[in-house]
Amino acid sequence: MSGKACSADRNDRAFQVAWGPLAAVHRQANAVVLLHRYSLGGDISLNRRALLEHAARIRWLGEDGVEAVETMNHA
Repeated sequence: MSGKACSADRNDRAFQVAWGPLAAVHRQANAVVLLHRYSLGGDISLNRRALLEHAARIRWLGEDGVEAVETMNHA
């Protein structure tokens, strides 16, 4: 196996791990929109925080790739 193929596999791993937080960001954003729509904007603080935490995790995975995955696995 060449180093290039191994590198692609390693990047795919980070992408696969990021898919879960990405789905969570989408769900949290939908919840925030719905709560605002029904005049419940005061109740969205937990949703906003979860959205930001997941977005930060996605950025971390995008920047550090496999190293971030390894850290997440050992936490």
